[in-house]
Amino acid sequence: MEETWMEDGKIYVWGAMWRGRQICSFLRRAGKKVEYIIDNNKALHGSKADGISVVGFSSIAPMLSQTDTIIIGTYTADNEQQIRAQMRDGGFQGTVWGSMEFHDKFELPYFCNEKEHYPYQTDFCHSLYLWLDNILEEVEFWEKEAAGAQGRFHQHYLERIKSKNFQCGRIKNMVKNGDVVLDVGSGICSQYGNRLSETEQIVLKGIDPLAPFYNHINQRFEKEHEPDFKIAPVEFGFFELLSFQYGSAYSDYILIDNALDHCIDPFAAIVECLRVLKAGGTLTTAHHVDEAYKAFYSGLHQWNICCDANGDFVIWNEKNYINVTKKLSEYADIQTSKVMINSSEMPFGSVICNLVKKKEIPEEYFIHERERAGMLMKGFMEKLSDLRFALGYLKIMSL
Repeated sequence: MEETWMEDGKIYVWGAMWRGRQICSFLRRAGKKVEYIIDNNKALHGSKADGISVVGFSSIAPMLSQTDTIIIGTYTADNEQQIRAQMRDGGFQGTVWGSMEFHDKFELPYFCNEKEHYPYQTDFCHSLYLWLDNILEEVEFWEKEAAGAQGRFHQHYLERIKSKNFQCGRIKNMVKNGDVVLDVGSGICSQYGNRLSETEQIVLKGIDPLAPFYNHINQRFEKEHEPDFKIAPVEFGFFELLSFQYGSAYSDYILIDNALDHCIDPFAAIVECLRVLKAGGTLTTAHHVDEAYKAFYSGLHQWNICCDANGDFVIWNEKNYINVTKKLSEYADIQTSKVMINSSEMPFGSVICNLVKKKEIPEEYFIHERERAGMLMKGFMEKLSDLRFALGYLKIMSL
């Protein structure tokens, strides 16, 4: 962390909810003191969040100086703009950092510098069982929040299952008639249609390790609500073993949307995707920036996806770090970019990465495939024999 950024004045954090408290926790870790947490919710005034007093802006505005810093910890860009306007109207002339700005400038470099010397040595067996313990959370989300008529994302679900035109802007102008496009980690179904025009289409396959669950949900939805409509089934496919099923040089394009952070081993997943791609093919990914960090490493969110200060594609968590750009530059041309999206779901924005395959990756990258396939089969069979898992699934499906 740069030592010149707020040495002369005091530090305040605006926002007493999870993002503001996360910033306070980071500052404490970095050896910085937060004077007060500012919040517009009067019910919180006089209370404490993680030991720091919560106050209203008007109560401390007279004591603020030009050397002070306020860091905004809010959910959306709209809220951030409203807070900035409130500070201007209140006469604050010090330094202001927005949530995404602060993450990019301070949090991300701090964690990357701290962890760049860490090895990337995933304990596949441990991560597999952690993943298995949380898969019903994903199934429940798609059943209740998407396929369920009262779900928050039901309209989005309807749009997904009925999508016809291929709308992925990241490669829309690149694909041509007959291309094979894999949507890996697609969720309940691919959100992209397969039609390029009235006379042209691609071979589009939605692929997900939870495909049997999703297909069951979709089939039940068809039977109950759309008896004359057929939802394209999702194919079973496991990220870390993708080439086991599809072989080498199978597809022209691979899409990954907000799925690598759910993986057991996201770097292995990328390597497998590159193996399945034809030479010159493109793997294109889009992810919420540092999702696991935002979610406090809960559930399936165990990995952070981001681009560092040099624009390199980086994957990290509390114990692992890998610069994908440096690791795979010999085998793929890699370009990353970051965009801010006004959403309560992702205040850090989204990172886009395109990897264009140049040549085949050496066999030594795949030496653990058979061992991992065995662990996967064993883990799935153990989960099938667990009555608690069966009861949990029955409860979700209300059977």
